[in-house]
Amino acid sequence: MMAKKNKILFIINPISGSGRHENFASRAKRHIDNKLYSPKFIFTKEPKEAIKLSRDNADEFDTIVAVGGD
Repeated sequence: MMAKKNKILFIINPISGSGRHENFASRAKRHIDNKLYSPKFIFTKEPKEAIKLSRDNADEFDTIVAVGGD
């Protein structure tokens, strides 16, 4: 029997820090084991949006990761 994949939501602030977060999704996809994890990537477009996104998706994902602020 196949184990359930861990659903991970990455909420990414593309303009925080050095602004290099736009490449995060493509880099992360190369390192995530798709047999174990089912990742989704969302880029924020406005301040405090990550808070709403995390609340709205809390029941759907096993793990939520904020990348680059918020």
